Amino acid sequence: MSAISFAQKKSSTVAQPAPVYSATHDSLLKLMTVWVNDSDVFHRMEANGNFVKLLGRTLKQDQGFQFNLDTLKNVSCISDPENTFRIITWMYLGYEGGYRHFGCIQFQENNRIIPFSDRTEYLSLPEDTLLTPQKWFGATYYQLVPSGKKKYLLIGFNKTEPFMNQKVLEVLDLTNPQQPVFGSPIFSTDSAQKVFKYRKVFQYSVMASMIMRYEEKEKKIILDHLVPVEERFKGMYFNYIPDGSLDAFRMKKGKWIFSENVVFGK
Repeated sequence: MSAISFAQKKSSTVAQPAPVYSATHDSLLKLMTVWVNDSDVFHRMEANGNFVKLLGRTLKQDQGFQFNLDTLKNVSCISDPENTFRIITWMYLGYEGGYRHFGCIQFQENNRIIPFSDRTEYLSLPEDTLLTPQKWFGATYYQLVPSGKKKYLLIGFNKTEPFMNQKVLEVLDLTNPQQPVFGSPIFSTDSAQKVFKYRKVFQYSVMASMIMRYEEKEKKIILDHLVPVEERFKGMYFNYIPDGSLDAFRMKKGKWIFSENVVFGK
């Protein structure tokens, strides 16, 4: 069973763990090894459940915000530039090849935690829906970019479907930190720029990999242009792959506007 590592995505601003946490690190690492590698789905499920409970207890302790997750290579932890909050996400292989997504947001103030509840499979129109931590389009986030007052661009990976990968581009709105909101109608892909989505979800073959990241120097989001492997598969996104060209989203008047076939530096 392949494991997906997010170690390179950790925030460098999180402090090193205190010695008192060393045993907890070891316990979490053992549980993670089971939900990543064990061939029995019930063992993976049990290990993940115990992982969630232990991690939750640890993060709520005094100085829990300083608990370092870098040793947990299959857990992504990204924080805002001021290190006032961090987002912790991961996934494990469930039934029939689909993955379940887990995560939370933790605030430095009082070590407060808001857990996420993955509802991906129940969202018929994810691009048109404002979501909350209790109703979340599951993702393992690997990039966070400030995007306005108390708003952050998130880029993540979703593997709910066994035959299709998904990349998600959305906004985390912390205007009300007691109730974070996922999504904002600022993403346009129509040429007339009249239709705006709360998030963009890009679907493609599990046999392919897709680039999608924010480039600070270029001030834009770049992504692979996806096409069907054959014309007869148009609209069947599990048959889509990158064709070697790049697309982009550029910020214009507070909206992310889509462009095809972009060239860096232009």
